[in-house]
Amino acid sequence: MELSKKESFADWMDRTKCAEILRRERWGTQAVTCIYCKSGNVKILGKYKECFYRYKCLDCSEKNDKDTTFNDKTGTIFQNSKIRLEKWFYAINLVQKKVSDNEIARDLQVDGNTARRMASLIRGSIYISVRTTAKCLGKEVEIDEAYVTAGCKGKNETRPEDRHPRKRGLKKKAVEHMKQRKCQF
Repeated sequence: MELSKKESFADWMDRTKCAEILRRERWGTQAVTCIYCKSGNVKILGKYKECFYRYKCLDCSEKNDKDTTFNDKTGTIFQNSKIRLEKWFYAINLVQKKVSDNEIARDLQVDGNTARRMASLIRGSIYISVRTTAKCLGKEVEIDEAYVTAGCKGKNETRPEDRHPRKRGLKKKAVEHMKQRKCQF
């Protein structure tokens, strides 16, 4: 759907509609499964915060002797967020359009650090979903004009296991070299 300059994405999205989209994308047409034990023995407890549903896993509750509950947002980037779901969906739309973090902050009327965190979580979840669903290429691949990064810094999940983290800091200059460069008056 194309939006005019005056009409924004947030104008026609409401919380109930966003919750329905989230529920449809997360659970699909299949029955809801427990996010902890993957059991299908789940009971709907009712509405949570007007438009989300709260669920109870009967298998986990029997094993742990306490109620194990979760809702539609549990285990997603929206979990424990004070930012409304409509703003999250709008941020996802902006990240897909490759908008800068500062422009996201301006459009959503949030702090710049909040916008950077949101964009980082969105990009990270996209990266993880692509990485887990992508198939490895089996034969030779030819690529023209590709940008290859120098490597990942620090302890990162994306760094190959056989490569150690980069060492940081400057190389120390030889003391003798420094003594020769001093001016003698």
